[in-house]
Amino acid sequence: MNKACTLFCAVALLLSGCSLWQKKIVVLCTDQAEIAAYVEYFNAHQDEVRVELRYSESPARAVLEEKTMVDLVLGEGLTSAQVLAELLPLESLLKRERISREGFYQGLLESGRYENRQAALPFSFELPTIVFDPESNGSDIPNLVLSLEYLRDKGAAFNQLVRDSYVRMGFSPLWNSDVLYLGTVLLGADFREQKPGSLLWNEELLEEAAAYFRTWVEETNGGADLEQAFISKYMYEPYANLLRERRIRFYLTDSRLLFRALEAQEDTVDFRWLAHEGKIVALERSLYAGVPKKAGNRWGARLFLEWLFHPETQRTLLDINQEKNLKMLGLLGGFSSLREINEQDFPRLYPVMIGRIPAEDFIKFPGPLPPDWGRIKAEVLLPWLVRQAVGIGGEASLTEQLRVYRAETEIP
Repeated sequence: MNKACTLFCAVALLLSGCSLWQKKIVVLCTDQAEIAAYVEYFNAHQDEVRVELRYSESPARAVLEEKTMVDLVLGEGLTSAQVLAELLPLESLLKRERISREGFYQGLLESGRYENRQAALPFSFELPTIVFDPESNGSDIPNLVLSLEYLRDKGAAFNQLVRDSYVRMGFSPLWNSDVLYLGTVLLGADFREQKPGSLLWNEELLEEAAAYFRTWVEETNGGADLEQAFISKYMYEPYANLLRERRIRFYLTDSRLLFRALEAQEDTVDFRWLAHEGKIVALERSLYAGVPKKAGNRWGARLFLEWLFHPETQRTLLDINQEKNLKMLGLLGGFSSLREINEQDFPRLYPVMIGRIPAEDFIKFPGPLPPDWGRIKAEVLLPWLVRQAVGIGGEASLTEQLRVYRAETEIP
């Protein structure tokens, strides 16, 4: 019997007198289809609790609106105060040391707290990644991260105009609007939930970030018209092809898609984490797990969490990825929320990660965001940032844009 199953059996024996043994089904609501392999393993190696999956595009909405009870949620968007208020406290799991509080990245753990109690546990997180061809970048590439300034300067040096049209462009924040968003966060915009359902940011630093990218487009890359002409002529091809053809110098992806990017380019490329002043910003789609107050099988849900967050279990899950040849990094495409797994097991299983695991102090984790953050970001923030970068933003502030959007969509 492997260590993960031994752990489960030991916990089960400790609680075998509990009357909730009769409730064997745990309904897990998630937006992560890949977790099916983990649940299959759990169900196959013990017969005391059976986890059944229920897919939802938004587990956070399921917590707030679901009339049919679920026992456990795992997914994105669970750190809003509105959602955390509807989750049961998990302090008992941490206080009894069944799950080590000290083993987590503390910034991630803090975002799952509500009213001085741990309501959600972080499972995994992702990092923004810059992919590049090392042969075209010389020997001055930093070891761990690439900064916005580095991308701007080295991208400009790569630019090539032929008859007033770009035939090569090193990098542009307009290729992927996530660059604009991540850049504003790195430059201090600090999007966060101020009170349940609300959104607050640093207006002054947001405006400075917008001006920074506008200058990048206008002065470094020659203006929005030249950029748009390059995009229309060349950017229909995958980034991997453009990099291989030396049409571009860098592109943005994320740790979830990193292995596919490296595989597509036959190991002829390298990568670094996107950063500013030495800080890497984690993507806001970190995965958390929690037990809703309406859960019918609270005991079974907590038992599954104890199993899921034990280091030996996570090592087993990483091995499952290898056995099934899943082309994704780590746990559900992300780094583990447990430091020792990233520091000890990622380099063991993924040689490309040797020397690439950033220390906790280097990572800036996002704070709580409102439940509708995904929609607000996609439909309001990103379009606003693009308009600002190309110089057609006008006078409408992000605050005004968000007010109009909420009025039209009836989002509170």
